[in-house]
Amino acid sequence: MLNYTNPKLPLFGLPRATRFGLCLLAMSFMAARTRAEEPQRTGSLTQYRINEYAAECLTCEMAFSGLKGEPKPGETPGQFTARIDGYAAALDRLGRQTEALRSVPAVKDASPENLARWHKIARAAVGLPSIVREIRAALHAHKEGITQPPLGPGLMSGLVSVQVLLNTLRDARP
Repeated sequence: MLNYTNPKLPLFGLPRATRFGLCLLAMSFMAARTRAEEPQRTGSLTQYRINEYAAECLTCEMAFSGLKGEPKPGETPGQFTARIDGYAAALDRLGRQTEALRSVPAVKDASPENLARWHKIARAAVGLPSIVREIRAALHAHKEGITQPPLGPGLMSGLVSVQVLLNTLRDARP
């Protein structure tokens, strides 16, 4: 009879049913991890991922609530700078989160309407980093006391890009 109590292999000291259960559990974890990584490896786009992109756009849009490119009444210069920097940070975060959308992904629905939507999404996503740079440059100039370029147009173009992304993602199909 074999001795299953090898001190170097503590698993062999367990009953056969327990070892079998642990092996099944380990295999199920490995299979689940493989399935979770599969869409990222193949680059396939799912409706779930489109909804995640839309949620990221909505979060950014909510950060723009109360948008104003000038100091609000009673707002200190520090508060104004923090508020504008918050808008730029939200856009920057969205730009990083939607980096994969800067080029048109491979989609299953190749209808002309759907492809046009994806091209529109890609154009809006490509422009986000330059809008963030424009806002930060205008904020830096404002801190230095230079009134040109104004902050309003950059902030407005950022909000418009977010809304274009959000509204077009709503209708886009994988």
